[in-house]
Amino acid sequence: MTLDLVRSAKNFLRPLKNRLARSGCVVTALGHEFDPVWYRRKYLTHEDSKEPLAHYLAQGIHLGYSPNGWFDEKFYLTFYPDVAKACSEGRVLCGFHHYLVAGHRENRVTRHELQKCLEARMPGVTRPLLLDKSGELAQRLIPVSAVKIARASSTVWVLLPTLNPDITFGGYHCAIELIKALVRRGYTVAIICCAERSNIEYFQHRMGVNTFESAAAKVSLVNRSDLTSPIEVGVNDRFIAYSCWDAHLAHRLACLTNEPRIALLVQEYEPAFHEYGSEHAIVSYAYDLPHLPIFNSDALRYFFQQAKLGIFDRRQSDERPEYIVIEHVRARVEAPTRESMARNGRSRRLVMYARPEQHAARNLFPLGILGLSRAIERGVLAGSWEMLGIGALSPGQRVQLPGGYELLLKPKMPVEEYTRFIADADVGISLMYAPHPGLVSFELAEAGVRVVTNTFSNRTAEYLRSISENLVPCDPTVEGIADGMERAVSSLDDIESRLRGANIPGPRSWDEVFDDKFFDKLSGFLTIGPGAERKRRLQATENGMNLQ
Repeated sequence: MTLDLVRSAKNFLRPLKNRLARSGCVVTALGHEFDPVWYRRKYLTHEDSKEPLAHYLAQGIHLGYSPNGWFDEKFYLTFYPDVAKACSEGRVLCGFHHYLVAGHRENRVTRHELQKCLEARMPGVTRPLLLDKSGELAQRLIPVSAVKIARASSTVWVLLPTLNPDITFGGYHCAIELIKALVRRGYTVAIICCAERSNIEYFQHRMGVNTFESAAAKVSLVNRSDLTSPIEVGVNDRFIAYSCWDAHLAHRLACLTNEPRIALLVQEYEPAFHEYGSEHAIVSYAYDLPHLPIFNSDALRYFFQQAKLGIFDRRQSDERPEYIVIEHVRARVEAPTRESMARNGRSRRLVMYARPEQHAARNLFPLGILGLSRAIERGVLAGSWEMLGIGALSPGQRVQLPGGYELLLKPKMPVEEYTRFIADADVGISLMYAPHPGLVSFELAEAGVRVVTNTFSNRTAEYLRSISENLVPCDPTVEGIADGMERAVSSLDDIESRLRGANIPGPRSWDEVFDDKFFDKLSGFLTIGPGAERKRRLQATENGMNLQ
């Protein structure tokens, strides 16, 4: 090797890790990483008498040759454009040079290995996260152990994922109120918590001792995870499922009774909670099980009917479908007045239904932030604005927005505090990328707030405007939300329109929802004894089959 080659090597090669650091001679240290046998076999002919390392330093580097079998020079330069750029600018002599001085510390990939290359570009993409998923799903679908017994009396079993007072959003409120209504009418009710261990004592401590109408003797609770012996199911028992997951378990139990159907609380199109995959398929199939759906909103019923889902799938039966529709009770919002809408120099208030939790992804929190930011950039929101988010389970977070604004996330509030809070709002954002229309948008509208809310399939702009002038429909896009914000802000001074929009029809109490009319419709399902099926069909005929 010539003296010039040694000097050249010393100029661009540095010690590799501790081994190179301990070496006093760069070329000697390089010899630990350079593979002369591999290099000769790969690049040199038998007639070529040049020493491999000398050939590499003199010519191989410039020809893009690799120094050994574990480092692929051409791969390294194409996979890492920043290194190729450094080479072209003369900052390093070759990819291997870069690897020795920096790449090894940065854990760069030295040759094509599929998993390493994918992880370098998309960290986590090769993790086999679904390896354990089949076990998790099997656990969720383990049948509730039960035995059929001869019993004349009946129990109404309500299957819930949990009875957790700390996460009782709208859907759980509906289920709890149905249980209370059943108790008031003399039914014996048993709750099965299928997913999370729960206890009535804590629930009543948080929700109030009269949660179940002071009839705890008629309401019992069992946790599926605690069962050591089968539950006893009578032939006249009935089963109500809160969710599609619960429906699978309830269906097996109902097969032990004289009513093979279950009643299913349809409070959302539940596949919307899941990406297309195993969970989506399992949840979707629940709508094909024999059931009487209780739709929580006519808008949701319309979605199922238009999409021919569940009972509306003509392949399942030639009979006209039976169903019940209820409307959810909204929070009691004090009617706005002209005086209450007068700002009198106060800052405007924007309230966003802000749910940054993964299980609330359908509320489009990130998209809402982008749309709000775009509205600020367009000058829609200018001057003094207080911007607050409601509904978050992790309060206190601050979202920085353009123009120095910020959105402060407030904690989930008691109902009374919530209604007072939204009464001071001017503009709202309440998004829902799912068929159910949601409650918050309507409650804000009832408070006289101009609410930007997105369209979705069955929730057309015409449908939303027909409910309230305070609902401002928008496309679920960044620009669509910003456009909606512009229309909402520009119409704030139309007080008469806002007052008209605050008048939204709907039940004011759960007694109105679960009233005699509701139970008349449900009686065909709840009726016990050999004549139950005949009575159900007779009643369905009298009601035109559609039990609205």
